[in-house]
Formats: sequence, structure tokens, C-alpha cells
Amino acid sequence: MPNDPFAPPFSRFAAAVIVFAALAGGSAVALGAWASHGAAEPAKGWLTTASTYQLVHALALLATVALRERLSGAARRLAGLALAAFAAGIVLFCGALVALSLGHNWGPLSWKGAAPAGGLALMAGWTVLALAGLMALRRR
Repeated sequence: MPNDPFAPPFSRFAAAVIVFAALAGGSAVALGAWASHGAAEPAKGWLTTASTYQLVHALALLATVALRERLSGAARRLAGLALAAFAAGIVLFCGALVALSLGHNWGPLSWKGAAPAGGLALMAGWTVLALAGLMALRRR
């Protein structure tokens, strides 16, 4: 309930992550629709991959920010790091695939560099989130 006096308010950081995740999720649906209804090969495959990864990681952002609000200490900081890694991965990996499908080259950050870096960021986010969970487990 919005007026529940016992519900702690989200931090400004959490609110910003929620906005980013919502925008990432909505745009992932648009990318999927473009892939299904307007793109030709090979762009269709790139857009489908970008859409899938972006939507999954938008949900991961929402879950992680909710978890972060309940953690403390080093586990909370690691969850924040996971959030940053997920966001960077969405921008780099998914953005590179979308740029590639549009025929764009980002120069030094071309899809050949940005996509792998983004993929590593996504994997790092999951790894750091696991570490945060292990830290929280140890505290129990």
C-alpha cells in the first residue's frame, strides 16, 4: 500500500534503478516486436538476442534492487555493484547488437568490442550477486 506507515520508502538510488529497469524492459519488448515484424536477417537474429537479454536483465535489475534494500554492509555494496554491472551490460551488449542491426559502427567501441565487454559485465553482475548472497548467508 502506498500509505503503509510500516513500509520503508525506496532510496533515490533504488527508484532510479526501477526507472532504468522499466525503460529497459519496455524497449526490450519494442526490440522484440521489431525483430518479429520489421527486421530482415541477419538483423532479426541480433535484435532477438538483444531483446531477450535486455528483458531478462531488466527483471534481474528489479529483483536485485529489491534484494539490495534488505541487505547491509558488504553484501549491500556487492548488490549495488551487480546492479551497475547489469546496467552496463544492457547498454554495451544489447546496445551493440542494436547498433549492428542498424549498420552503425561505434569506432573503438564497435560491436566487436562493446558486445563482449557487455557480455562480461552481465556475467560479472551474476557472479557479484552470488557473492552478495553468500555474504548474506554467512551473516545468518
